[in-house]
Amino acid sequence: MSLQNTTRAYRPSESWTDAIHKQELESLLDTCSENMEDDTIFIDIHCLQNCVQRLKPHKSAGHDKISNEHIIHGSSELIIHLNLLFNALIKHCFVPSDFCFSLVVPLLKNKHGDATKLDMYRGITLSSVVSCLKWL
Repeated sequence: MSLQNTTRAYRPSESWTDAIHKQELESLLDTCSENMEDDTIFIDIHCLQNCVQRLKPHKSAGHDKISNEHIIHGSSELIIHLNLLFNALIKHCFVPSDFCFSLVVPLLKNKHGDATKLDMYRGITLSSVVSCLKWL
């Protein structure tokens, strides 16, 4: 792959592509809302339980101070409430603003290197564990 091809991946979209994506999204939402019934289940509780079982312990909490252990060791009622929450969010096409918020923390790559140089740091992103459950 040439250098020219790799730099295209970092370029922002053209203005006309935004309009195309918006039109595709609106048509998909219209189709979904026409076919949607009140009792539609989007996320199965067994799928959510599998996601919780795949959470790794001893990870840093996000800005909401909820760690993976809170979810892992939560009761079955917590899973039911999370399932109801996610299905309601999907049904109403709503994303809470806290789901879009993350903290970027700089970590020193080498403790023996020069800590005054920017190249000696890499960033990690801390997000809410609840917002990440649906991606597991």
